[in-house]
Amino acid sequence: MNRFLSRPEAEMLQTNPGRVLRLFLHPESPWELRCVDERQSDVMRGVELPGATFSVVDGLKKILGLREHEAWDATVAAGIPISAHVDTHHHYSAKGCAYAAIVEHDPGLVGAPERVRGDERLERVRALNGTISTYYGEHARNSHAVLNWHKNMSLDPYGLRLNGIFAFNCDGWAPDVYAKQLDLSWRDTAKFRNHIVDAYENLIHKKIGIRRITVLKPSIFDVWKLPQMLNG
Repeated sequence: MNRFLSRPEAEMLQTNPGRVLRLFLHPESPWELRCVDERQSDVMRGVELPGATFSVVDGLKKILGLREHEAWDATVAAGIPISAHVDTHHHYSAKGCAYAAIVEHDPGLVGAPERVRGDERLERVRALNGTISTYYGEHARNSHAVLNWHKNMSLDPYGLRLNGIFAFNCDGWAPDVYAKQLDLSWRDTAKFRNHIVDAYENLIHKKIGIRRITVLKPSIFDVWKLPQMLNG
């Protein structure tokens, strides 16, 4: 969306954020992957998941009981994008990724099965010739948080910034695409998806401190339907 919001639309952002934020949905490929961070980055393409590839690896470890290196090997073999990020605020270290910092110090908060040093994972991404992007500055005040279920769509970061809107976003449909590449069973696919979405929600509520997550989901007129979620 490369236009400015009208005044009524801008005012509606506070009362009905979902109706306004869905205006910024645009086609996005799951074969580019980045973190859920709302800040400006040198890489602004791809679907968004917590910690980018990190949450995929932790999901595999949690669901399949894999070790760290085994989960990375499976991720690479499945052709899933390998990516991570740093930021200028933390001197270009892995601490610039909130998800990576949580897994290093309090992994249970995002459901990760064990502590792993962020810098160790960053070096792994570098050794695999993955993408390491840089986010600039600190988090914006009054940021929004979005959970998007529109398949093959994500929020347009350029359109958001054009309108002075900052939004964390998790593309909840993307884990299913990666699960298929990983050849996970139907039940494990649901667990894998739930793990990543739960990690995002805990990250937003307990680490970032945003109380409300705006859920963008297809209407009854859309062909794609929400996947069934498993309890536990």
